[in-house]
Amino acid sequence: MSYVLTAPATDRFVETSIHRQVLGAVDYAITMRSTALVTGRPGNGKSTSARRLNDTDPKAVYLMIGRDQKTVRRMYLAILAAFDAVVYRKNNTDLGAVVYANLPNWVERGHYLLVDEYQILDVDALRELLNFNEIHRLPIVLIGNEGRLKRTGADVYTYDQIRSRIGKHTRLKPLMRDDFIKIGVEYNVEGKEAYEELVTLGLQTSMRAVIHVLDAAREMRGPSGSLRIDNLREAVAFLTKDATTNVVLATPGLRRIA
Repeated sequence: MSYVLTAPATDRFVETSIHRQVLGAVDYAITMRSTALVTGRPGNGKSTSARRLNDTDPKAVYLMIGRDQKTVRRMYLAILAAFDAVVYRKNNTDLGAVVYANLPNWVERGHYLLVDEYQILDVDALRELLNFNEIHRLPIVLIGNEGRLKRTGADVYTYDQIRSRIGKHTRLKPLMRDDFIKIGVEYNVEGKEAYEELVTLGLQTSMRAVIHVLDAAREMRGPSGSLRIDNLREAVAFLTKDATTNVVLATPGLRRIA
C-alpha cells in the first residue's frame, strides 16, 4: 500500500512543561515591563508556545525573524506590520521615527512583543530592539537559540553588553515523559506499549518529530479511531523511507521505532 500525505490542518495544542516555562518568562516581562530571553533545544515547542499566545492573547504581538528582517530597517518594517501600523513606504520614510511615534500607544494598550528566532538579528538591530524596552518600557520576550548569537561575529564584549540589558534568561528544561503522554492522549493513542515507544521517541528526538509521526499516523489511520503501536510504526516506516533528505526524520530515535 502506498500513501501520499498532505500537511495536516490541526489546531491541536497541549500545554507542555515548555509552554509553562515560556508563560513564566512572559509573565516576568509584563510584570517588570522588562525584556526576557527564552532559549532551548530546537523542535521542542518554543515557537508553538509563542504562536499560541499570539492566537489567544490580544495583547501579544508575534514577530518571526527571518533573513529578510535581520537589519534595523527591515526589522522596523516587520514590527510595524506585526502591529498593523500603516506606513507609506517611500525611500525617504524614517521608519525609526514611525516606530518610536507608535511605541507609547502600544505600551498604553498593554501590548507585549514576542520575537521568535531573535538570534538572526544583526547586532545593531538587536540593540535597537532592546531600546524599545529601555526607552518606552515595551515588554519584550526574545525566543530562540542562545548559541547562534555567539557565532554572528560579535566580540565577547558586545555579546556581554547585550546580555546585560536582558532582565531574565530562561534556559528551557527538556520536555518530560508526561509531556509526550499528554500529546499522545490528544492524538488518541491507545495501549501502554504505544505510549512507551512514543515517550522513547520524544526523549531521543524532539516534540517536532513526535508531532510529525503522530500527524502522519492520524492521516494514514483516518480521522477516527485510536492510534495503536502498529499505526505509529507504519507512520515511522513511511516517513523514514527517504530519511536522508529530511533532517527531522533522519534521527536515530525515529529509526529505532521502525
